[in-house]
Amino acid sequence: MMTNKKDLVIVYRIYPGVSKIPLIHPEDKFELSKVAVKSLKDALGKLNVKFWIILDNCPDIYENLFKEILFNYDVEFLHLNGVGNYGTYEKQIEILINQNIAETVYLAEDDYLFLPNALEEAYKYFNSSNDVDFITIYDNLDYYKKQLHSYQSVIRFHSKTIWRTVSCTTGSFMTSKTLLKKNRWIFETLSKNNNFDSSLWMSLTKKNILQLSSLYRFLKSQDRDLIRIIKSWLFCWRQILFGKKYKLWAPLPSLGTHLDKDGISPTINWKDVYEKYN
Repeated sequence: MMTNKKDLVIVYRIYPGVSKIPLIHPEDKFELSKVAVKSLKDALGKLNVKFWIILDNCPDIYENLFKEILFNYDVEFLHLNGVGNYGTYEKQIEILINQNIAETVYLAEDDYLFLPNALEEAYKYFNSSNDVDFITIYDNLDYYKKQLHSYQSVIRFHSKTIWRTVSCTTGSFMTSKTLLKKNRWIFETLSKNNNFDSSLWMSLTKKNILQLSSLYRFLKSQDRDLIRIIKSWLFCWRQILFGKKYKLWAPLPSLGTHLDKDGISPTINWKDVYEKYN
């Protein structure tokens, strides 16, 4: 039974280092975090949300940042002593499957920029149909660049957004507590087996998991698509052969973007978005 019920529970994990090369503040994670968290707040719309913030080796200014921006939300903090990406990821899953506050959950990473009301839009779509298993707010640039994403998608209009089914995404996504718990072992292949996030997602969506053209591309140019497929089979073969085929949905246009400068979602002027929060 749910107690003190909310619409959504978000577990947000953050560390003070900079990964890859972000679009904004590439040498200042705290300034980047200000932008990211402010946009996250605006993304919530009218949702009633419970937060857990996992701070991995973060100085006190990071907790103060969340307290200042999310002052009108129910927020709990968990301080970890430099356990790293995999450690915070496993803790994120553990919190979400053991809480009894909301059935709809969101796993949040610290390098995302959101459009206003993005998570409210995603929440409404997630709860609109029983075939919405997972949602990403990120229209990944890889969907347009890589032949691995040559597949048919289901297209659906809901409210102001077009949604389509995709094969994979990052570690930031919305789902239900029930589905996260059921598929915990698949998600934890990322940390326990050094799996790729794309590979574990492909085992869940079963899109192009037998794409033979990847073998040809790999032999010609060492394309990593084949490695993704191999890892999916190596670590998640039980899901591929015997598990349910799930639907992962992404918006068109994007409702947010990963801030890696090489993966920014297309068609939106993100400079205008982040300058609002700078």
